[in-house]
Amino acid sequence: RGNPFPRSGGSVKDPANNYHYSFLRATLYWGLASNNANWLDLLTDAKWPEQEAYMATLVGGGSQEGTAYGLSHRDLFTLYRVWRDATGTDIANANAHLTDSIQWWIHATVPTLDRVAAIGDQARVSEPVIYDYHRHLMLEARNLTNDATARENASWWLHAISDQDMQSSFNYRHNLLAAGDAGTPPAALTYYATGTGQLFSRTGWDTHAMWLNFSAGPYVQSHAHQDQGAFTLFEDDWLAVTENIWTHSGIQQGTDTNNVLRFVHAGKIVAQHEGTTSTMTVTPGVNGAVHAVANLTPAYDGDPAVTSWQRTIDFAGHKLTVSDAFALGSGTSAIFQVDTPVQPVISGKTAQAGDLLIRVLTPANATLSALGWTTQSDADETYNSGWRLDVSGGTSGYVVELSVDRIFADGFN
Repeated sequence: RGNPFPRSGGSVKDPANNYHYSFLRATLYWGLASNNANWLDLLTDAKWPEQEAYMATLVGGGSQEGTAYGLSHRDLFTLYRVWRDATGTDIANANAHLTDSIQWWIHATVPTLDRVAAIGDQARVSEPVIYDYHRHLMLEARNLTNDATARENASWWLHAISDQDMQSSFNYRHNLLAAGDAGTPPAALTYYATGTGQLFSRTGWDTHAMWLNFSAGPYVQSHAHQDQGAFTLFEDDWLAVTENIWTHSGIQQGTDTNNVLRFVHAGKIVAQHEGTTSTMTVTPGVNGAVHAVANLTPAYDGDPAVTSWQRTIDFAGHKLTVSDAFALGSGTSAIFQVDTPVQPVISGKTAQAGDLLIRVLTPANATLSALGWTTQSDADETYNSGWRLDVSGGTSGYVVELSVDRIFADGFN
C-alpha cells in the first residue's frame, strides 16, 4: 500500500543464513529441470562461488547459527550431491567444511548419544535431542566426503546415536543413503573449531564420560546467543547448561540464561553485541584434558561498563576449573552464574546441584544465592524448570571449580 518495509535481504545474500539454502534449492532444481542457462549460470558464476568462499571460512565445520538452525546444512549438503550428480562438479570437497562438519557434529554430541550441544536458538524443540535432521545431515556428509577416516567416524556415530531409524515418515527416504559399517569413533577427545568458536572435549568415548562445551568466537548471526564465554557440562545428564533448553520458546538469547559472567550496570544487564568476535587459545592435554584462554572483551564492543574480561578454563579428570579476570567500569558489578537442572543447595562457598559440586575458590568474601527460573515466567516466556546459582562479590575475578561428587550429593539428601 505504498508503505516501505525494508528487509535485510539476508536470505538471498547471506550464505550463512538457513533460508538461503531454500532459495538455492529452488534455483538449482528449476535450473536443472528446465535446463535454463540463466539460472545455471547464476549458480555456477555467482551463488556457488559465494557459498564455497564462505564455507571455507568455517574452519572446523559446523554453523555460526548454532545446533538447531545449523541443521539446515543437511539441505545444503543435499544440494551438493544433486549438483555433483547432475554436473560432475564436486562442491562438497572444494574446501574442508563438509568433512570437518562430520567431526564437529560428532564432538558436539553428548556421551549418551541422544542430545547435542545447546548452541543458539532451539526453536523446533527447546532441548536439543537427536532427531532425523541430525541423522540426515550426517548421512549426506558421510556419502559426500572423500576422507576415509571421516567416513568411518560418521558410520560409528550413525550406528551409535539414539535415532537408529528416521522417526518421521516424511524423512524415510533419507534411509536410502548408506550408513556404512560399524565404523570407529574419532581418535581425538578434544575438538576446537575456530570458524564457529566452539570447543568440545570429553574424558572418553564411553557413555559415562564427562563432556565439555566452551564458546568464544564469532557472534555474527541472529540465531546465535549472547553466550561468548559460556560453558556446558554433561555427565550422564546435563550438569550445567543454558536455561534456554527449559524455556517454552527455546530462543532466550540473553547473558542471564547462559553460564557466563553477568555484568550489571545501573540495574540493567550489559548485553553482548552481535557483529563481534571473541577469541581463544586452546592447549589439548591427554585423556581429554584441555586448557583454554578466551578473550571475551570484544563481545561487549567497547561498552565502558566492561573494560575487559578474560576467562580461562582447565578441564581434566571429571573436573572443570573456571578462572575469570575482569576490569569494570564505574557502577558495574560482575556475577558468576551457573544454570543447573535442579536446585543448588548452598553451604557457605559450596553448592550442590544434583551430582554437580560447585566450589568457589576466589574471592574469599563470595556470596552464593539461587534463583528458581519458574518464578521468572510471564506472558512473554515460560520457564518450565531449572535453577541458576549466582556467585557475587568478585571485583576483579572469580575462580570456581565444578566437579561430580555423588557422595557429597547423598550427604545433602
